[in-house]
This record gives sequence, C-alpha cells and structure tokens, in this order.
Amino acid sequence: MIGYFENLLRAFRRRVSRSELIIALLGLPVSKDTSASPGLILIQIDGLSRHQMESAMEKGRLPFLRRLMKRENYELRTFYSGLPASTPAVQAELLYGVRDIIPAFSFLNRDAKRVFSMFDSDSAKHMEAELDSKGEGLLRGGSSWSNVYTGGASTDDSHFCASRLGIGDTFHSRRVIQALTFPVLHFASLLRLLGLLFVEFCVAIRDMCHGVFRGESLRMEVRTLFSRVAVCIFLREILTIGVKIDAARGLPIIHANFLGYDEQSHRRGPSSAFAHWTLKGIDRAIRQIYRAARRSSRRDYQVWVFSDHGHERTNLFKHDGMELDEIIRNELDGFDSSAQPTTNRPAYRRSHAYILRKSGDRIAEGYQEKIFGKGEEQWFSIAAMGPLGHLYLIHPRARAQKNQLVERLVREGGVPGALVCNGGGKIEWLDHDRKWTLPEDGAGFLPHPDGIKEEVARDLVRLCGQKCAGDIILFGWSPVGSPMTFVNEHGSHAGPGSEETQGFVLLPPATRLPEGTKEFLRPSALRAAALHYLGRHLLPRPKKPAKPRHFRVMTYNVHGCRGMDGRVLTARIARVIEEYQPDLVALQELDFGRRRSEQHDQPNLIADALGMQAQFCATVVDKDEQYGHALLSHWPMRIIQTAIFSHHARKGHIEPRGALWVRVEIGGEGINLMNTHFGLRRRERIAQAEELAGENWMGKAGDEPLIVCGDFNMLSRSKPYRIISSRLRDVQTSGGKLRPLKTYSTFHPFARIDHIFVSQHFTVERVFVPRNDLTRVASDHLPLISDLVFHP
Repeated sequence: MIGYFENLLRAFRRRVSRSELIIALLGLPVSKDTSASPGLILIQIDGLSRHQMESAMEKGRLPFLRRLMKRENYELRTFYSGLPASTPAVQAELLYGVRDIIPAFSFLNRDAKRVFSMFDSDSAKHMEAELDSKGEGLLRGGSSWSNVYTGGASTDDSHFCASRLGIGDTFHSRRVIQALTFPVLHFASLLRLLGLLFVEFCVAIRDMCHGVFRGESLRMEVRTLFSRVAVCIFLREILTIGVKIDAARGLPIIHANFLGYDEQSHRRGPSSAFAHWTLKGIDRAIRQIYRAARRSSRRDYQVWVFSDHGHERTNLFKHDGMELDEIIRNELDGFDSSAQPTTNRPAYRRSHAYILRKSGDRIAEGYQEKIFGKGEEQWFSIAAMGPLGHLYLIHPRARAQKNQLVERLVREGGVPGALVCNGGGKIEWLDHDRKWTLPEDGAGFLPHPDGIKEEVARDLVRLCGQKCAGDIILFGWSPVGSPMTFVNEHGSHAGPGSEETQGFVLLPPATRLPEGTKEFLRPSALRAAALHYLGRHLLPRPKKPAKPRHFRVMTYNVHGCRGMDGRVLTARIARVIEEYQPDLVALQELDFGRRRSEQHDQPNLIADALGMQAQFCATVVDKDEQYGHALLSHWPMRIIQTAIFSHHARKGHIEPRGALWVRVEIGGEGINLMNTHFGLRRRERIAQAEELAGENWMGKAGDEPLIVCGDFNMLSRSKPYRIISSRLRDVQTSGGKLRPLKTYSTFHPFARIDHIFVSQHFTVERVFVPRNDLTRVASDHLPLISDLVFHP
C-alpha cells in the first residue's frame, strides 16, 4: 500500500515536470523502451584539485558532495590528469581514448603551420576531427555541455563546446528555437537567474575594487568581472537546466563541465575565498542534476563527479625584470637583440606566442604576437600559456645550439624547469642546479605520492615525444621554489606539479574499474569504467579469494524487482547487491517467466550481472510462470532440499510458502545456507517456524555450520521469532550492544521483519541496513547485511 501511493506521487511529479513540458513543446527526441537501460551523467568541476576539494568540504562549501560520501557511500579517489594537466588533453583521453596528441592549451601545429589555441573554435574543431579519426567518442548518442570537444555527441546535443562555437554552429536552427522559447517555458528559472546575476554582479564589483586597490590591472579586473558573472552564474544555470532536460529525455550519457571555479582560480588563486565561493553554487547545481537523474523514467542513471586537474598558486615569471621572450632573445647566440616588436598586435593578450618568421608565412598565431629580427630569416617560435611553454627552434643555427640554449635558459635566464630530448632519445629535466634523466630519476625530484610519481615521469617522456611538442619545453614549476606562470594569473595548471596534476573523482560504491587503479585513476581508466557501465566495452571481473574466513551475507526482499518508481529493473537490484559486495545472498520475491516482469529469468539475470551462481526455489507456479526465492553465491553450492511448507496443504487459498536449503563449499569446508519467506498470518507463521526449526530442516543440519536468512514477516517479540531464535542466534542481537535495525518499508522503516540467524560457528563483526537514494527506490524492503567470521 505504501509503495502504491509512492508510485502515484512519482507519476504525478513526472507529469507536472517542467522538463517534460519543454520536451513536449519543443518536440525534442527522447529515448524509447530504455527505462531498464543504464544511463550515466558525468559532472566535471573544472580545475578543482583533490586537496582544495577536501578543504572546501571541511568548510561546508560542498555539502551535497559530502552527503554523497556519507549517505550514498560514494568513494573518493585521486584523479591523475596526465600531462599536460589541461582540459583539452584530459578530455582527449577521456572522450576519445587518445593520448599524446595535445601538448598544451596553446601549441604550434606543425602540419597547419600555425599556433593553435584551444579557446579558438577552428583550432578545437581541427583537433577534434583528428581525435575522432583515432578513437570512438564516449558521448556518442548523448550530450556535451561546456566542453572543449563534443565527444561524439551530435551537433544538436553539443552546447557551449569550443569546437562548436563557430557562427554556423551557434545559429543552428534548434538552438535558436530553444533560446527563444526558454524565457516562456522556464519563466521561474529565468527570474531566479536574473536575481543571481544581480547579486553576483554586486559582489563582483566589490571584489574588483579590492583587486584594483591591491595593484591589479583595471582592464583585467573589468574583464574578470564580466567573465565571472557570465561563467559562474549564467553558464552554470543554463547547464543545470539543460542537463536536467537531457536526463528527462533519457540520453544514454551526458557530460557537463562547470567552469566557475577554474575561472576564479586563474584570477584569484585556487585557495582564494572567491574561488571557493563559486563551489557552493556548483554544489547546488549537482544536487539538482542528481535529483533529476533519480526521477528520470527513461533511464536508470548514475551520477559521477570528477575534476580534470587542479591549480598551483603561481606568480608571473620574470628574471632580472625580463619576461620569457626577452630571456630567449638574450640567450640565443646570433639573434639580433636590437629588433623591436611589431606594433600590429591584437588587443586581447591572454597568452604569448613569440615568433620570427619569413614574410607572409603564417607559422605562429596567438592572442599576442611579437615579431623580432630583420630580414627574411625565421629563428624560433614559442607558445607559452600558463606554466608551460613550447619553444620551437626553426632556424638551423637555433637548432644547432639546442643543448647549450636550454642550459643557459635555466642557469642564466632563471627559467624554473626545462625538458629536452638529447641525442640517443635520452630525455632530461633541468632546473637551476641539477639535471635528471627521465623516467629513471623521476622519483628523485617529483613531489607526488608513490605510484603517481612514476606515471608522471613516464608522461614527461611522452610529452617530449609528441608530434607538436616544442624542441625545448619550459616549465614554471620546479622541485624547489614557488611555482611560476608565463601569463599574469594567480592560479595555473599544465605542468607536473603535485596540486595541478591531482584532481578527484567521486564514484558510486562498487563501480567496476580497470586493474591497476588502486592509487589513482587517469582519464583512460575513467573512460573504461564508463564504457563498462554503459555495456559498450566490458571489463574483466575481479577474482574472489578461494578460502576466506571473513565473508558477508545479505538477505533482501526485492519485490519482484519492482521499485518504488513502478519500474521493474533487475539491473538496479544487481547494482544494490554489487554496491555492498556480499559473498552469499538470499533473495525473496523473484519472478521467473512472468508476464508482469517481461518473462525474465530474474534469479539468473541478477546472478550473471554479479558473476555469482544461483539456485531458485519456486513457491508459486502457474503454467510457465513461477515466483519464489533464490540463493546466490560466489562459491560452488548444491541443493540439499527445497519444499513447500506443509501448512499450505490444508489452506489452498493461502499463498504457498517454502524454503530453499543449499550447501556452499568454501575451500573444502561446507556451510549450510537456508532461505525462506514466511506468510502474512500469525498462525501460518507459527506453523512455518515450527516446521523450519524441526527435524526435516534445522534438525537435519545437526551440528554443522548453518545460516538461515529470509523475510520472516515476524517481529522480534512474536512466537515464530522465539521458535527460530531458540535454535540459532539473531545477528542483530548476538553482540548484546547492537541496536536492531528496521528493514520495512523503504519509505519510512517501522518494522524489523527480515532476519539473519547463525549457528555458533560464526562470530558477528558488523550488521547494517543501507538506506540511501538507491535502496529507497529499488524495492519496498531494505537489504539486511552482516559481516561474519567463520570458525570451522
């Protein structure tokens, strides 16, 4: 009855949903017959390191993410960005599975003979085409929000992506219609957005004044003000609404990138109050998306949260009053140092791209161009953005002095670090007083935890070998001293620093991951996990120990796999079970071949999803349709006995009840495991308890190890309970200090009717009843789980 009214409430909320209204009015395509199919929402918090994430969580800036960890048992792991630690490189590996193709945010593309900036739509589109030819897009059939690439999503479902910000893409017909209809269909959200914009604009003006008084550039502060309001509020709110609509549509995969923290961290620093202020709004947006994903009737969604990289607190690099371009000119033998920069410069100077080029040869482009030297000779090009600069030696005289030049840049020019490939393929890292060979010496100067530093050293070697990498790679980071950056910002990333390379990832418990991911995940590992969850490329199942003494038992009434949202999802039940990694599972109310559950073999579907064996006991049989309970095990088991309780023989109108008894073989030792489901009437339960405790069941097991599980429909003070507990111990009370936990109903647990009883061969270590968003919706019962120690 409780489940019936909860289903009505959920159906009503779907009918009055604004997302459903927009889908109907705009005629947006939706997924059909996919309510039982998995869906994935990837939420990226751009630029937030694990350290800053944990700091913000302690300060209360991320209350919903904290709730995911505490109540939903999400697992926090380190996300290693790879090198360079920048969004274009991370998303190339995550969305396409392609590494070693993006050497920096800004770099010289030798084939196109111009400097690419991944802010630029043409550059991003060019690189996306190359990525698409090398790997499958992760977002195929889904949507991409505020990313560098579409990731395989269609043009209609790619929004605010750098590769789709051209005029033709921006004014795509459906996008124009959506923009025009938004104020009408989402009027309440529009009012909220306007209010947030006003408040943020007022706060931003105050922050701008403080920045000017501290000596910051007024022009840069004004630019920061408008970008802050646009990215931190407007883009965040539009993304949130769009992702909620896509979840209601049932798209198989959705990727959204929140840029607000990254934007403020660049300008104010990663630990600044204003950078952390943006996290509160992002946390609220994630909460809204998470709830929309749970309410979606067209997919069974999971929500994963991660950050692609972190930030180092940086200062602008100068040495003896000179910036990078002047230092290179001074240290390069034979260069005409009297040459003056060109006066024809673009007004917007976010990065530097310095060149000496032949007349009319578009070798390098950037937000700032400086042309040095006279005549026709081209010496070098440098694309330096953030703490990473690629120096391309073009003139033969420049290439001939590469090894001497890199030493002079570091020793005399004060460049914090440099990477160069010398003769014989040897890669060397140089700083002000040492020279290291990579990857062998990486552990000697890299500050990362063990495991990650070896990967960083290998990635430095791979970075040096990329097709579009510079002949000399310059870094603002070094093992000693404060991190520097080649542009005027207080937070930077792209180098091998500990903060900038270590983001975080929050995953639901028991998420299947590739091997070798104990210390950290890199983008390719997260991609493999996503493809596995979506069923596109499956990962191998981890092996169980052969002879454990510690194992976990679960009993769970799954309600025919019909959840409180009215959907029959065996995969969701399997996910609940897999989340808690039990070794032995007793399930009640399972269907086999019934029309109400699409004639599925639910016991074996669940067992196959978990890599377990299953034994089924049918208590209700109607022609080809069966209904009953099952036992699942990671170890071999054989049926000892299945039977319908004899009390049913005299009461034909009462639902038949029975029990299943198997013997589980664990390393040559046997454990008896029974599963049952008692009736709803008091006299019926008393008779069933007496029969189960009698000589044909528990009595026949003798003094052997015995575990009895099930939905007994009996309270702890009832006579049936006293009959069973006189033979075995209740795991919830055997410790003496345990507070019994209720298992029914999921809406508001008020009764303890699911039980696990054990013989004296077992010690109870822990008992718990998980109650989170997943278990509340998956069935009308909560699972009961106990950790046991076996004493043969």
